[in-house]
Amino acid sequence: MIKNLIILVLILILIVVIVFLDVPKVQEILALREQISEEKEAFSEKQNLLLKIEELKGDYEENKESLEKVSYILPAEQDIPNLVVQLEALAFENGLVLESINLSSSEKTQTGRAGEVRESQQGATSQDYQTLTANLKLIGDYAGFKNFLKTVENNIRLMDIISLNFSAESGGLGLFRFDVSLKTYYQ
Repeated sequence: MIKNLIILVLILILIVVIVFLDVPKVQEILALREQISEEKEAFSEKQNLLLKIEELKGDYEENKESLEKVSYILPAEQDIPNLVVQLEALAFENGLVLESINLSSSEKTQTGRAGEVRESQQGATSQDYQTLTANLKLIGDYAGFKNFLKTVENNIRLMDIISLNFSAESGGLGLFRFDVSLKTYYQ
C-alpha cells in the first residue's frame, strides 16, 4: 500500500512539474495563435485594399481619355505656352494675323451658389479656379474675325470674351484691327 501511495505521489509530483513547466509554453502557444489570427486579418484587409486599388486603377484607365479632356478644358496650371499656340492657331485658321498677345494673371476666383462668380472674400476657404487674361491684337477681315469668335466659343479650353474693340485699317483693303480681351481658366 505504501508502495502504491509513493507511486501515486510521484505521479502527482510529475503532473505538477509538467504543468508548471509547460503552462508558460502552452500560454505562449495560445498567444502565438492569437497573433497569427490577427496577422491573417491584417493580411486579408491588405488584400482587399489591393483589390480596390486595382479596381480604381482599371476605372482610371477606362476613363483616362475623359480625364485628359477635362485637363484640356480646365488645366491644372496656367499652361501659357499651349495657350499662346492655341490662340495663334485659331487666328491663323480663320485668316487673321496675331499681331501681339499680352497675358496677365487675375485674382483667384470662386463660384458661389447658382453659379454666380465672386472675387476672393473674407472667410472663403476653397478656391475653384483661377483666371488668366489674354489681350490680343488681330488684323484681318470681318468674316475671318466672326469665324475666330465662333472657334473660340467652340474651343475645348474654356475662354470668355471680356471686351472687343475694332477699327478700320488705313488703305481701304477691308481689313480691320481687332483688340480682344478674353479670360481663360485654370485650377
